[in-house]
Amino acid sequence: MRVMLVCLSLLCFVTVEAAAKITSTTINLSVKFREFTCNIASSRGSNLSFGNVNITTLTLTEGPEIESDLTLTCRLDTSMPELIGNNAISALQSANLRFSSPASTAGTGGDFLDAGHNVAILPFFNNARMQFNADYNLKNLSGSGYKIKFKLVKKSSNGTISSGTVSVVLNAELTYT
Repeated sequence: MRVMLVCLSLLCFVTVEAAAKITSTTINLSVKFREFTCNIASSRGSNLSFGNVNITTLTLTEGPEIESDLTLTCRLDTSMPELIGNNAISALQSANLRFSSPASTAGTGGDFLDAGHNVAILPFFNNARMQFNADYNLKNLSGSGYKIKFKLVKKSSNGTISSGTVSVVLNAELTYT
């Protein structure tokens, strides 16, 4: 019986090494930053036309006008409804609109678009003469609507208006956060 006890006590002191097991997994993290996609567009489309104009009726201050609403729309993503006007402005932290044109010229009372042929196009934004390359803070303006208007006038009392076709480009850049 003594022999058996010795054998049992030897078994108790034997250490067993277990092999370490390693497992790993890959976790894909996805983060969606809530960022709006906004647009500003003319209610009359991107091509505004005065049509056929009788050049003898143009003066330095009077001529035909084109008026259009500018509509601001913002969308968070395709699953969210589109925000328009005041709702779009309220959702943004800031919104600035800047107008520019390769045909812009500084003039008395504001900038104008030089259309050649002794013709100028006077641009207006929200009933005031438009200033090119200046930021209009849309959050400080009425969110109910933004209006642009263009008046075709005689550029200079010197010289006559020559007939022909003119076209000018006006760029509107919206910067928002």
